[in-house]
Amino acid sequence: MIKRVWCVIVITCVLLMSFPIHGLAVTSDGSNLEKAVDMKILGLFNGTDKGFELERIPTRVEGAAMLMRLLGKEQEAKRLGLSHPFTDVPAWADSLVGYMYRNGLTTGTSSTTFGSSQQLTAMQYVTFVLRALAYDDKNNDFKYENALDKAVEAGLLTSSEASSLKSGSNILRNDIVGISYSALKTKLKNSAITLLDKLVSQDKVIPKTAATALKLYTSDLQAEYDNVTSYDPVLTENGYIARNSTDFFNILKHSFYLNATQINIDVTSYNGVATEDFKAVYQRAAAAVSAVTGVENFISSWKYVANKSTLTLTIEYRFTKTDFQIIKQHAEEALYKARHIVAGFIKPGMADYEKELYIHDYIVNNTKYDYENYIAGTVPDNSFTVYGCLVQGKAVCHGYSKAFKLLSDLSLLDCTVIEGESQASGKWEAHAWNIVRIAGKYYHADSAFNDPISEEGEDVIKYHYFNLADKDLNSLNRWDVSKYPVCNSSESNYYYKNGLVVSSMDEFETTVKDALNQRKAEIELRVLDYSKDRFSQFLDTIIKSADVSSFNHSVNDHVGVVSITNIKY
Repeated sequence: MIKRVWCVIVITCVLLMSFPIHGLAVTSDGSNLEKAVDMKILGLFNGTDKGFELERIPTRVEGAAMLMRLLGKEQEAKRLGLSHPFTDVPAWADSLVGYMYRNGLTTGTSSTTFGSSQQLTAMQYVTFVLRALAYDDKNNDFKYENALDKAVEAGLLTSSEASSLKSGSNILRNDIVGISYSALKTKLKNSAITLLDKLVSQDKVIPKTAATALKLYTSDLQAEYDNVTSYDPVLTENGYIARNSTDFFNILKHSFYLNATQINIDVTSYNGVATEDFKAVYQRAAAAVSAVTGVENFISSWKYVANKSTLTLTIEYRFTKTDFQIIKQHAEEALYKARHIVAGFIKPGMADYEKELYIHDYIVNNTKYDYENYIAGTVPDNSFTVYGCLVQGKAVCHGYSKAFKLLSDLSLLDCTVIEGESQASGKWEAHAWNIVRIAGKYYHADSAFNDPISEEGEDVIKYHYFNLADKDLNSLNRWDVSKYPVCNSSESNYYYKNGLVVSSMDEFETTVKDALNQRKAEIELRVLDYSKDRFSQFLDTIIKSADVSSFNHSVNDHVGVVSITNIKY
């Protein structure tokens, strides 16, 4: 929970600008807007420079692109770059239509035209989606003219939805979103898995973390979450019947969700020893409820007594039932905010580094470290949460790191939160930060440490702790290295990425003099052989050798970053 305060020789005043949500305008222009946001996050629906355009009639080529995404074949099609005979396909869709043509998914409207700009009909798009669900009209699974009826039979549409679509020849992009979203939750032909399960588990084109964050749970998570509210265990005079660890888990999960303070479990017919299973079952149930509600650490204490017929568990919660509901609502608000942040900046083909940089800058520029409460020892629960960081705009390191992970999950980045310690005033204190995977390599990223306050209380933005290796943090932080990926690369470190690294004092001198000759107002470099004892005097000598009347500078001794600012010539 440490806040880094930078000591500077002359305090530099830094003007921060709050980052707007660039790119796609997320405005309420249709009833399926929220589904469109989720589909965009998952890479299944793209907006235009005009937004989602949910009230516009889509074209055939837009429908084709949606089919390729639902099939999980978009990236493969782009990689293969297959040809087609059609002359009316826009360049952005060439590879997609080529893949469809070569794999028998389309024959076009003629031998030389695909009909790209033609308006898409409901029948055409539902046919596309049925094919994505493994139904084959060529093998008589359905006939084109009966596609809407087949969609009802398959569980893709309700009867009223099909009737509404039959009443008009064309559909809107709003309808495409609704049908596609429904398809994600629809089971494939003769299968127990849904289309989303396939895209996540088999095709691996959608990360599980993103589907989980959006509450679109995949098949291997269903057992943990889907009956948390509906489970109805059988009750006897001894308590709820648990025949095995699965029953035990479901009873605890359901009871925790309802904030039951005393849970009686009938273990008369239990297969095994309930007391031996208790710890693992308890931890699973608590984790499942946290995942569903977004409320963490909601149990403060527990105890149980057991005999041959009954196990009685007594729970003390950290929150009242009312507070529990409020915190659940806060988690929903935080997810809503996070979804719209990501939908606002994410673009097709955006590099992982670009995503991470935007997430980092958004958090730092829109969150204030809860320093006053940290100093006073009165940090409220909200400051440890995503809600505190993204909605209230005030958090400590745990809130920063959780928000960083949620935004990363929704941006399809591999990210985790590290629970460790950091040094402050000569002692170790609890601290949280992130490890993120960029271009196949892992790095430490600490948005809280990059959001320091100066001695005058000014908020500033830094990149000192943006994508560091393990060795860069060893003198400052400590953590259980066995629990986390090894970080041994500097390739995506902010200073390496931007050519701001010098390896020696000679190179530092040359680089600074070149910058001064160019009359630059600011210079920031990471010095690999930085030495606190000899550096300050060396810097003064360099600056004084140039035509400089005044300057400010700060040094991060831990990572060797030197910032020279407010240079006056």
